[in-house]
Amino acid sequence: MFARIDVPPQFVALAAQQSGVFSIEQAESFGITKEASRRLHRHGHWHRIAHGVSSANPDPSWMGHAWAGILQCERGVLGGAAAGHLYGLCDAPSMISVWMGDQSLRSRQRWRFRHGKRRGVFAPSRVRIEDAALEMCEDQSDSGIVTVLASAVGTRRTTSGRLRSVALGIPNLRNRGLILDILADVALGVESPLERQYLIDVERKHCLPGASRQVSVSLGTRTDVGYLEFGVLVELDGRVWHEGLAASADMARDNQHRLASFITLRFGWAAVVGNPCNVARQVADALVMRGWSGRLRRCSSCP
Repeated sequence: MFARIDVPPQFVALAAQQSGVFSIEQAESFGITKEASRRLHRHGHWHRIAHGVSSANPDPSWMGHAWAGILQCERGVLGGAAAGHLYGLCDAPSMISVWMGDQSLRSRQRWRFRHGKRRGVFAPSRVRIEDAALEMCEDQSDSGIVTVLASAVGTRRTTSGRLRSVALGIPNLRNRGLILDILADVALGVESPLERQYLIDVERKHCLPGASRQVSVSLGTRTDVGYLEFGVLVELDGRVWHEGLAASADMARDNQHRLASFITLRFGWAAVVGNPCNVARQVADALVMRGWSGRLRRCSSCP
């Protein structure tokens, strides 16, 4: 990696920790002179990837580019989807968002530099998971916001309550009202846009009894929606159908639940979004059959 130049092993270790990426300032702090640096670049051992930042790899990984974004700033902190990716909330974004404090850097190539100071955690330095998730919500559709917030809570690194507290403290937060509404639903156990659609358009609009969510009624299984008092379970799936092992697993789970005296109703996106009133009637019929004494309320869309 650093052939022909006496490079301190401590610097080699630092570069390795940073996915092979380092600043020239870091190199100089280890006693590597400007002349030695020029020779290493000239002989192809180092490769410039940004102003003042080089790499031991001619084609750095995504993580290497993330480090490069941070190292271009005095106290750079990854934000948005870049931080979200490191928390497991999304795939690696092509544009890496970096908070640069009071500096003035022009966004270019793979980096979007943002003015503002943020407290960084971990390495590479990134905003807290709450800030990452809320930043990601800035450019999302309603369903995208549900996915981001549910995923953040699903990591068990944060809670709906902490996300709500941070959201309330951010001035001029875009879609604040919607985010707070969604967080309230996520706190109930909603984990996907389809589950939230069911909660709002099927359950609430038609005055069905409140259900439990993400419940386990048999060993090794989990169900989206459960009216446990009445032995009625509802499974929601955005896919058109299940095939192969997935279908076998669904069948085995349904059979296991039936032996435990539960009945299972299944609905996909087309049913819940396209005809929620019909879904509500089917669920209500099942609940009445199992002893529910309530009454289905007709919404403005019911025929």
